Amino acid sequence: MPRCYFGICGANVGPSCSENGLFETLRFEDVYCYGRAITESCLENNRDMGMGDGCGDYSDMASCEAYKDGERRADESYDGSTKHCRWAPALTTAEKETVCESDGDCTFNAEENGPGGVPGECEASELQRNKSSAWSAQRGMECEKRTKHGCFENNEWLGDDDKCTSISDETECVSLDEDCARGACVGTSTGDGQCADMHQDWQCANEPGCTFELQCCKWIPEPADMAVSCKTNGAGTADVCKPVMTKRAAENAPQTTRRASHQRSPSCILSTRSVSCSHCFAD
Repeated sequence: MPRCYFGICGANVGPSCSENGLFETLRFEDVYCYGRAITESCLENNRDMGMGDGCGDYSDMASCEAYKDGERRADESYDGSTKHCRWAPALTTAEKETVCESDGDCTFNAEENGPGGVPGECEASELQRNKSSAWSAQRGMECEKRTKHGCFENNEWLGDDDKCTSISDETECVSLDEDCARGACVGTSTGDGQCADMHQDWQCANEPGCTFELQCCKWIPEPADMAVSCKTNGAGTADVCKPVMTKRAAENAPQTTRRASHQRSPSCILSTRSVSCSHCFAD
């Protein structure tokens, strides 16, 4: 009986780009140094040590750590427990310095007042900044962005606001000029800056000789070869991205490859019903 493969994977629109094993080996995540110096506060029990998610509403240890909004995974929490929030204890200036500089990624600045008014602030060290810069050079453009195409927000991170991503025509995409402050700053500056380096209307308006041209969305053409784009578009010094077979890529592969890729995908739903679909393969 013919089998039809459909479901989540059926929504894929083409080859995508994902991190490979080398990416995980080399990856460096910036350390949130400021949080190490926070004292007598209720924090989210994660590595970012935020004060949202309901945790910032509590001002004592008992109520802070009793608060629940779902369980934390112990392997993802800051302290290895499943507590939703954790209490940051009181620390002296000397204790803050010890905690701050425990691994070399952060450095203690005794001349600044930190959280809670206790003297001393924890900042990123030169070592951490060097690690972060080295990783950025190795990674290059983020893998998921290397094969992006279509209409996106006109910013560095190619945002997915519906007002842009719902547009499928290039002319319509680049002509959208409502509810945003992004665009191109053109002209020749008679001041200290460069017009081309400014992308916000207020930046351009403050630079003499520059004129702002509104453009809310940016159009990115579809790469001629998605796999090549994944490996080379914005690539850094290390080979950290891999193309991932999806629906459109499978359509262009040999019959045996198409069947194998669909059958092995855990996100696909297999049906033996006699239904009409565009991707059916005979047994």
